Amino acid sequence: MEIDGHGQAISLIGEFFDLGADGVFLVNNSVACEDLLLLYRQVRQIYPDKWLGLSLKDVFAHEILEIFPFDANAYWIDDLQVIQGQIEGKDVDYILELKANKQWPGQVMGQLKISIYDDEKDFSLSMRIAKNFVDIIVLKSINSLSKTKQFLNSIRSSVNPRDLGMSFADIDNADIKHYLPHVRYLLFFDGVQGFRKIDRDRFVSLVGMVRKYENDYTRRR
Repeated sequence: MEIDGHGQAISLIGEFFDLGADGVFLVNNSVACEDLLLLYRQVRQIYPDKWLGLSLKDVFAHEILEIFPFDANAYWIDDLQVIQGQIEGKDVDYILELKANKQWPGQVMGQLKISIYDDEKDFSLSMRIAKNFVDIIVLKSINSLSKTKQFLNSIRSSVNPRDLGMSFADIDNADIKHYLPHVRYLLFFDGVQGFRKIDRDRFVSLVGMVRKYENDYTRRR
């Protein structure tokens, strides 16, 4: 979420929570890290029990250990890259150290792009590697529902759906309902400028669809 004024951001975050959002990520694509951390602290004081995640765009990787708020619920890595069997990315080692040495209790969430894979085997291998480094793998949605479901089915036996998410740029995406059996987390990123306002009707409709699935799933168990 990117908002110029803290007051506007806090108001918008409150509206998201009022409409049923489970959590909010704060990302500093266009503001300084210091401003984002100040905003985070203000929001945390208002919502001490809400789920709040962070992604820090303008810091050196080693600085994450020193400045990352211990009470944040999650850290976001925008692009997980698996190269020659290893996870590449400046954040990964330091975030793992944050969890291991400082015993930070939060979740590391990283995005893996389905679009770069043509082969199910390569995708499945990358997923198996990535899940050893991050708590939640978030798959970036693509236009092809059939390919996405094919890839999701290919990892059904090796990756728990509770450790998976999907990210979208549009809450109106008609395919969202098809992914609910496969993932636990739905994330929405409205471009680099972030959300400026909420289409309340669309958001309420989305939350209603998710809650209906959750309730039906609970009754089936």
